Amino acid sequence: MAIVKSKQPAKFSALAGLIGLGMIVGFFGSTANASVSGQNQLSSSNPAANQVVSVPPTQLQLVFQNPLANPEVVTAMGLSLACNGTLVGLGVPQLGTDFKTVSAALTQIPPSGLCTVSWALPDKSLGSFSFTSAVEIQTTIAGSTEGADATSGTPGTPTIIGETIEQQEVGPRVGGVLGLLRVLEYLLMSALFGGIALIVTAWPEGPTYGVTLRYMRLAWIACAINMFFILVLSTMRAESQGFIASMNPFGWFGALDTGSGAILILRFIAKILMEFR
Repeated sequence: MAIVKSKQPAKFSALAGLIGLGMIVGFFGSTANASVSGQNQLSSSNPAANQVVSVPPTQLQLVFQNPLANPEVVTAMGLSLACNGTLVGLGVPQLGTDFKTVSAALTQIPPSGLCTVSWALPDKSLGSFSFTSAVEIQTTIAGSTEGADATSGTPGTPTIIGETIEQQEVGPRVGGVLGLLRVLEYLLMSALFGGIALIVTAWPEGPTYGVTLRYMRLAWIACAINMFFILVLSTMRAESQGFIASMNPFGWFGALDTGSGAILILRFIAKILMEFR
């Protein structure tokens, strides 16, 4: 019984010694890891610390003392820019070819005031620096009229920058009716010249019949009236005016001064002359 009692304290003491050794090893291991990580610092930056910038920066540039392991480190790093408590948008950080320079484009103009850049690497290296933005953001429209009325307080009229598109007047919508009249004109002309071709080629005694003369006369009159309405509607669309005003024949020459317009006028005159021949 005495031997059994003497072995139990020996087991507990050995177990306590192993636990203590593990705690000592863990303590020194964590201390060594802490001494290795978090040692990278900035050697320079653009904008520099405490610098006053009067031109809007287009990017942030951080140059570290120690090279970074790979581009994935830059992708995982934390980087922010805040001016007067307002975050400024930044692009994705990029690692330079020297593996020390990290650049991030600004997606907006930072406001005026104190700006703070904060960064943190995955190895627990972190830091921050500040610079002052003295950029004046213009809120007025460039090219505004100078010499505003100071007594009335009325601001000058702003000038629109860029291409000025004149507002075009929309003419009468007569395209559909005009198209139908042109189709009717082709049908009437076909009927007219078809009758003439029939008389010349196969029916020479046709003009001796009254019905034939009546048919030819009505066809010519219908063609002339149809051509008159075509000219009126074409003038309406060209001059953007009313139907009554477009019925004036003297206005046709000014509105239809193109080649197609001249042909329409000549066709109308030819039909009138053929009718009274």
